[in-house]
Amino acid sequence: MSRPRLLDLGGRVPDDKGERMKDQVHSLPTEEQKRMVLEWAGFSVKATPEQDAHGRGLWHYPKYIQMWGEVPLDLNHLVIYVAVKLDYFEMKYAHKAPWVSVLIKHENEEYYGRHKEPAMALFWAIYNLVAKAEGEE
Repeated sequence: MSRPRLLDLGGRVPDDKGERMKDQVHSLPTEEQKRMVLEWAGFSVKATPEQDAHGRGLWHYPKYIQMWGEVPLDLNHLVIYVAVKLDYFEMKYAHKAPWVSVLIKHENEEYYGRHKEPAMALFWAIYNLVAKAEGEE
């Protein structure tokens, strides 16, 4: 499987995805939503902040990668650790809109995310995929 490509092709993002997409434009994910996406990507919690002597917690990723504390949800980490599981994704920077739109494809399904920050737009698209997979949509 090839790595997802980051494109600015002016791809379509439908406006009829309901109130959830409108709410996501300015919102940040909860701890539960972060956990769902990270576990879908292959991370596992080895120690919660309460179990860790330093109060940071420990996340483990396959191939012996461990991260102390919270896994950053920046564009770099999302592309390296999470987006590699996708079949395809593209980002659209709307010229006059105050947000970034993301289209992802996974197993012949399309999912969308929208946020003022590119990393959060990608996160929300992946979260929509995970939520549907877990039946929480």
